[in-house]
Amino acid sequence: MDKMITVHIADDHQILIDGVKAVLNLEPNIEVTGFSLNGNEVVAWYEEHTSDVLILDINMPELDGIEVLKKLKNLKERPEIIVLSSYD
Repeated sequence: MDKMITVHIADDHQILIDGVKAVLNLEPNIEVTGFSLNGNEVVAWYEEHTSDVLILDINMPELDGIEVLKKLKNLKERPEIIVLSSYD
């Protein structure tokens, strides 16, 4: 059996989180381990948990995605990061 890939989703729109989660749940070796609705929640989640991948929205309340990246760069176990943006 292949290694399970864990994913955390960070976006301030629940409908987007639900959609990404639905697509990822179709893959047998991917597990969504959590989600965050703002930048502070992302940072707090990673203080207590880990995941292989973080899907990160750049435009979020409290801390934007760039600030989240700055705070997560010193983690001992950093996730691979996929950045989402609606900017051109």
